[in-house]
Amino acid sequence: MKTWLCVLCVICIGLHSAAQTDSVQQTSAESEQVNYKHLALVGTIIPVTIAGVYVYLNNVWWKEQRVPFHITDDVELRYALNLDKAGHFISSYFVSEVFSDVLQVTGLSRKHSVWGGATLSIINSTIVEVKDAYSPYWGFSKFDMLANVTGALLPVLHYHIPITRTIHFSWSYDFSNPSYYKSMPGHEDKSFIDDYERQNFWCTLDIWTLCGLQTSQSCGPFFIQPAVGLSAQNIDGKGAGQHEWFIGMHVNLNHVLCGKSNVLKYAKKYINFYHLPAPALRIKPQLTAYPLTY
Repeated sequence: MKTWLCVLCVICIGLHSAAQTDSVQQTSAESEQVNYKHLALVGTIIPVTIAGVYVYLNNVWWKEQRVPFHITDDVELRYALNLDKAGHFISSYFVSEVFSDVLQVTGLSRKHSVWGGATLSIINSTIVEVKDAYSPYWGFSKFDMLANVTGALLPVLHYHIPITRTIHFSWSYDFSNPSYYKSMPGHEDKSFIDDYERQNFWCTLDIWTLCGLQTSQSCGPFFIQPAVGLSAQNIDGKGAGQHEWFIGMHVNLNHVLCGKSNVLKYAKKYINFYHLPAPALRIKPQLTAYPLTY
């Protein structure tokens, strides 16, 4: 989750620009009518955003003394029971979608926008991974990078194979439970994005659209969709702990509120990356029913 919150400024700019460019959005998805003023604005915002990510993570992860470039896949495969790989995947997916939408606001075709968004997301995550390689605690991870690239390319897959859009990934954070991770010596000042015990990663299937009962343009009662969740407990950073698996539901906001407003469309899309509290059944390690869980 290293880059998720750091792109909020891009989202705000994208929503604002979208609201100002309804006429551009009425053209076909494959047409290009580039607004060079918006393109120049985006060309300024994106480097500033990536620089902001660097500054934030420099304060969170990279305070330690610099060491030579090194690879730590052996350590990485034990860290957080590999939940961090899910975090890398989903955050890169989210960043790729945001950059794609912002690029499309400039008038680029959807095809060029999704490839451009994926490229920018990969560049952003690569900067982070290379910087990790010089940190004594982290190091470069090929598996983290693989998750980053896969997540960044997911919108490209969605564009070229529309049926894959029925599979959606989201993230949630349990603010109600105390953090076991934070109680560990030496971890008191770590960022919340390292606190994987309080994070859940969800995969949702839009079964109604898949079955042809719901279209992307319509709204109705089909906003409740099945989801599978993954989290962990008793993580010590060295490989200990247990995975938690959930079967639950996801509230797909894209099918809740109707309207032609671009601001509403983008707001629903981005909020949908957060899994809203909903009933769930934990099937592992113990069978437990939750009337409401993250």
